[in-house]
Formats: sequence, structure tokens, C-alpha cells
Amino acid sequence: MHTVSGISVEALTETAHVALGGYSAETSGLVTFGSVALDLVKGKGYPARGEASFHYGGERIGTAHIIAFEPGSGTGDESTYAIGWLNHVGYPETPQVIPRDNDDRNEVSLALGSHSIGSPDDDPLLFASRLSVLGVLDTQTSGLVDRRIVLKGHIGQTAQDFEDAIRGIRPASPKATTTVGRRTVSTDDGLKVEQIGNPHAIYYNPETDCREPTSPLVQLVAFMAVDSQHVGALNALTPRLSSLPW
Repeated sequence: MHTVSGISVEALTETAHVALGGYSAETSGLVTFGSVALDLVKGKGYPARGEASFHYGGERIGTAHIIAFEPGSGTGDESTYAIGWLNHVGYPETPQVIPRDNDDRNEVSLALGSHSIGSPDDDPLLFASRLSVLGVLDTQTSGLVDRRIVLKGHIGQTAQDFEDAIRGIRPASPKATTTVGRRTVSTDDGLKVEQIGNPHAIYYNPETDCREPTSPLVQLVAFMAVDSQHVGALNALTPRLSSLPW
């Protein structure tokens, strides 16, 4: 049996399926998802991933990419920056924390749920998830540029809502977060639309994202990217921006 930190892939797949159904219900069926296929992966900064078709108003417009995160997992790689190009202070010298450029499409993440590593037979905590969003910051001191990895915000629940769900105080609710989007800014030449969220990496920081009172978790998150003509599908999921500005 394939497992992620002792949690069966079948259990993770079922959690993803149920959670995606919950997001569909939030949109009164305007957004729907196909069947989920989740499996172990090699050569990535995370242990398992899967896919489900993504539909809006009955039309298939993309794919939901579902990723399982265990403590230390991340979506970063060396496609934009190589190890050694960035200052990793506070983060491991590993590829999964290195922010990378995504394509020009808009993207949201959906918190699907978590499984307790210490109690793999317990029911999943539906929609409970909280992960770090890492970006790159350039600073200049005495003419020298320091390009470092920094925390930009979080996806998923607020810290309090996440902790309440873990402690059994209050169940988590569906939460969509913008990971790549657009904003309008004022320039000397007038208003300009610019992209936010690139480059970035999603990282399960075992030092700061593990506030769980019992044991660490396997967290499930879905990522969906669409082009500008289908951005209404993401808006239907009412995404919020990450808790710190880009």
C-alpha cells in the first residue's frame, strides 16, 4: 500500500474528492470537478500529487493539481534560481524552498484538508490547511545586492482558524487563496495592470507552520490556473489575497 508519512494514498484521494465537492457546493454547482487521481511522485519537493478536471458552467477549462505536503515539503525548484543564487537565511538549502516563476495565468489554491501523521486512522480535518508562501526580496547595502528568500504570506486558513480546527474547537470552512493574480497600480504614465505572486514557492515550514498541539500533518492543497478569459471561474471561488502584500 502506498503511503505518505503513514497515511494511505487512498485516504488522501478520498479527502481530496470530498473537499472538492464542498467547493463545488459553495458555488451552487457553477464550478465542478472530475474524479481525483492521486499517487506518489519522485524527483519533486513533495511526496504525492494528483489531478482532477476543472469545469465552469459545464465547460472544462483546466485541471486542478492536487499536492500532498508533509513537513518540509515545497513546490519550489531551480527553474528560475539555482541553489547559491539566493540567500536562504531561515530556510534550508534545498530546491523546494526556491521561488519559481509560474506562467502568466491567474492561479488560486484551495485548502482541501489534513491528516494527522501521529494518528493515521483518525478522520481527516476537512478544509484545514495553512502553508507558507515564499518569495524573493532584493535589498542593497553599500552597493551590494542581497537577494533572499522571504515569507510573503500564507495560503489556507488564518493561524487562529487553523489551530481551532486542529484542536477540534471549530471545523474549518472552504478557503481559496490567490497565489498568482493581477492588480492595478498608478504610475507616472497612468494606471497599469501588473502581475502579483511571481516568483513564489509554497512551503510547509516545520518550524512555523506546525502549530498543531498533537502531531504534524499531511496537508492537501489544490492549485488551479486559468487564462484571463476564464478568470470568472476563479472569482466564483471567492479567493482572498495572501495575508501579506506582494
